[in-house]
Amino acid sequence: MGVEKIMSTKSTLWYLNDNNLKYEAVIKCLNEKKFSLNPEHYPDFSLVNKMQDQTLDLSGSEIRYNLFDYSIASTTGKRIHNQLIVFDQNDQIGFIVDKSKIGLHFIRALLGYDSSQKGVVIPAKRDDSFFDGRLFFWIISRIYYDESQIDFDSDDKNSSLEDASISFNSLDAVKGKTVASLNTVSTEGSDVIKMLTTLSFLLESDRLTEVSLAMTYKEHRNLKVELRSGSDLVGVGVDLDSYDGPYREQKIDDSVLRCELLLLTHLDLLPTIQILFNKNNSADENIKKKLAADIVDNMKSRLNKLGAE
Repeated sequence: MGVEKIMSTKSTLWYLNDNNLKYEAVIKCLNEKKFSLNPEHYPDFSLVNKMQDQTLDLSGSEIRYNLFDYSIASTTGKRIHNQLIVFDQNDQIGFIVDKSKIGLHFIRALLGYDSSQKGVVIPAKRDDSFFDGRLFFWIISRIYYDESQIDFDSDDKNSSLEDASISFNSLDAVKGKTVASLNTVSTEGSDVIKMLTTLSFLLESDRLTEVSLAMTYKEHRNLKVELRSGSDLVGVGVDLDSYDGPYREQKIDDSVLRCELLLLTHLDLLPTIQILFNKNNSADENIKKKLAADIVDNMKSRLNKLGAE
């Protein structure tokens, strides 16, 4: 398990909690720029529709989406650009937005809601295992025990999954909370040192808050994803350069590729991982304890073997 510097995780998922506003009306409002943002918070704000009225099939569900580029002026004279994805999934309007800290206020302002209307934009609901570290430890344990390949089929009446598979190929980086502070594992040198540093960090971690890993999901190969858990949000970042799969074969530009990978990750991949986590009866608090004990036993065995040679 090599360790590299974690890249920034930028996007978060939100939903509209207002049945009076339809998807077409939201897109029309944004296209016609019928919004008023505070110029102090959004200097020289610009919103441009880069991809209009597109569709993407995810696990049998057709997603309608529009991709917007929004930008503001900066003190350096260069504009700061970010993405806003507005989508419709089974008549549920959602938003994937960069800059998670301002996501809620930004979407609410774009749609014309004031600060008193707090419940009209809500974060995507995720299972507690995302936030207490159990799911992240479970992923790492699958890699450690060489059980990264998980096949699932639609014959199970209690499962909403299609015939497919997922493989957690490698762990690139971790970040977590120890008793002392928040720490990021980052090393240089031999792979052995990287592995030992990673394992010792996992043993000391109270919970994991961020993982960066490469996986294969269905026909999507070398999908590198960064997952970050906050108080009530899961942030997602994707690596465009490494990805190999059907979206790449369409020869679309990077902004559209990132858009489709974020839709795939937020709306398809993460719910699937959650279902598999719960289905494997792994949702107990002893995942990290068992992993830590096995790591210690493994390292003792290896050191004793080296000492005997």
